[in-house]
Amino acid sequence: MNRPRKKWILAEYWATSQTVDIAQSAFLEAGAIGIEMDDGVGPEGTLAYGPDRICLRAYFEPVENLNELVTGSFAVFFENCGFDAGPLNFCEFFEEDWQGNFVRSCTTFVVEPNIFIVPSFEIDEFRRNPRGDLFIEMDPENAFGTGQHQTTKLCLKNICAILTNKSLRERALLQAIDVGTGSAILAILLKKLGLGHVVGTDTDADAVETARKNALRNGVVLDLHVVEENYCYDKNSFDVVVANILAPTLIHMADNLFDTCVDGGFLLLSGILVGQASDVIEAYEKLGARLLRQEIMDDWCALVLKK
Repeated sequence: MNRPRKKWILAEYWATSQTVDIAQSAFLEAGAIGIEMDDGVGPEGTLAYGPDRICLRAYFEPVENLNELVTGSFAVFFENCGFDAGPLNFCEFFEEDWQGNFVRSCTTFVVEPNIFIVPSFEIDEFRRNPRGDLFIEMDPENAFGTGQHQTTKLCLKNICAILTNKSLRERALLQAIDVGTGSAILAILLKKLGLGHVVGTDTDADAVETARKNALRNGVVLDLHVVEENYCYDKNSFDVVVANILAPTLIHMADNLFDTCVDGGFLLLSGILVGQASDVIEAYEKLGARLLRQEIMDDWCALVLKK
């Protein structure tokens, strides 16, 4: 007996390099099962859509008032970042194995300095013929953060840079927190680099469940929690505080994130558009943090600060 075909709702949005991460976050907040990004770049660099046009396609389970929910999520995220959202297009379609096809469309890639992100269907081959010692098994699922976006790449790179700091490594037991952990890719790297206790938090229960699965497949133990948006973290608790979230949220949480960092500890902040970096820096410097490094990739940047 054939099982009934699965129905999905497809939401399509045309983004730019400045708005693509905001749009992905808005889709995920609205409950997207997964997101495809198509920049239209063809062979030899040809552009199918014109310069700086990126098509995002998000897939949803059919629920009541979905269009209004997604549109409302876009309005909030884009307003917080100072952009107009623009139009969304919705349609229904049937697909038995969309997620499997989406996962198989991905492949192993490397993030500077030498971190390999390996999908599960290539992990056996990678282990037989490793291209590096530091790798993370990661598939695209419900949670944001497979390592391909600029903000995640900046975080992965700078986590490695922070953990080579001599004064930090001399401490007996380092503790870190990944706020807005999503897929837990950053928390997994922190743990693989030898930190004693790594906490990951997210407001999305589905993201935390995905994070648990990813920690298990990578053979690491993480302390994962679902928290409310205004959750207050314990003061002076973490040597390294990582938050790859949008600039307005980083500013809103500045007191909280600064206080949870120990004296002499590091804050790694990302998900920041270049034009918003000065506002984030100002918010943390007012509290006493010192900017060590600002690193830019395309229209996005990451900040490393010391308390």
